[in-house]
Amino acid sequence: MTQRPLKAISFLGFNKRGYQETTYVNPVQLGEFKTKFVQEALVQFYQPDTLHVLLTKTAETGISDDEMEAKSRITMATLLKNQNI
Repeated sequence: MTQRPLKAISFLGFNKRGYQETTYVNPVQLGEFKTKFVQEALVQFYQPDTLHVLLTKTAETGISDDEMEAKSRITMATLLKNQNI
């Protein structure tokens, strides 16, 4: 029987204070791995063929929703002012 490729999917959010190194313990066999990101530990423990990491918009841009909304309001106000509206 052919073994199917192992695929892993994970999410990464935004942490204003940054990520802290943590020790992850392998639940399948003895061992642990220190890293800031659980995704690295997953790869170390399970060795998937593919890892997909989905980012929140804030994680991707580094800008929180509140900051994004404030920038949007400022941009809109500037556009309206420049158009004499």
